[in-house]
Amino acid sequence: MTCHYTVSAIETFIHGIMIKYMNIINYGLSEKYNDLSRFGDRLSEMGNQIDWESLRPIFDDLYVNDTDKGGRPNFDPVMMAKVLFIQIIYSLVDESVEREINNRIDFMHFLGFPDRIPDSRTIWLFRERLSSTGKDKIMWNAIWDQFDNKGIRIRS
Repeated sequence: MTCHYTVSAIETFIHGIMIKYMNIINYGLSEKYNDLSRFGDRLSEMGNQIDWESLRPIFDDLYVNDTDKGGRPNFDPVMMAKVLFIQIIYSLVDESVEREINNRIDFMHFLGFPDRIPDSRTIWLFRERLSSTGKDKIMWNAIWDQFDNKGIRIRS
């Protein structure tokens, strides 16, 4: 008896296994974060002061994915905004923030334990896209305004 599987069926199967594997890893990291959170997590404390979803309309027309060409899906722009927030608060360059997100449980927690971590080039491209459209100023003003409205001053 011969089994014939298409490449797409095999890719779908492998993708499903990878998602389950990442969910197990993320569950383990989440449990470890819960153990460590008793020591405090200033990043999450700051991040909880921001209504991140309120930023989503700023990014509405940032990407136009209306072609049939396919390609890798874009990273969630709200998560990318959080990456830029980490970068600003910790004074990290693109390569360093990529490395630190992969190494630090508090950074992964802040980003919601994503299945994919953006690489330094993706971070740079996102920041450039924001800058070229003027949305960077809008985003940062919205973030800092939320802190100001709560009487919170952030020093970086």
